[in-house]
Order: sequence, then structure tokens, then C-alpha cells
Amino acid sequence: MTEHSAHLAFPARMPDVWHPGSMALLALAGVAIAALGAVIPARAAARQTIARALRTEWRPTK
Repeated sequence: MTEHSAHLAFPARMPDVWHPGSMALLALAGVAIAALGAVIPARAAARQTIARALRTEWRPTK
């Protein structure tokens, strides 16, 4: 469908290299890694007091 709308001709071997199942698994793994990368620091910051969280964010310039 995409190849017809953009007037592209993909090689016939392209579906053999990128299987839909493995691509879906890679996409889900990417979402899971991104979610963990956001949740872990957020939980650590939520356990701190506001003053301590702000103090760790601010770095004085020299």
C-alpha cells in the first residue's frame, strides 16, 4: 500500500529480511525500554522532598 502511494518499488527480498512479527516485537521492546527509562527516575524523584529534588536539578555555573 505504501509503495503504491509514494511510487516506490521495494525489492522483492525486503519482506524476507524484515518479518512483521519480529518488527512488532522490536517496537514493543522499544516502548517498554522507553517507559522504564521514564518511570524509574520519576519514581525516585517522587520519593524525595520538593526541596531536595530541586537541589539535585540545579547545578551552579562556574
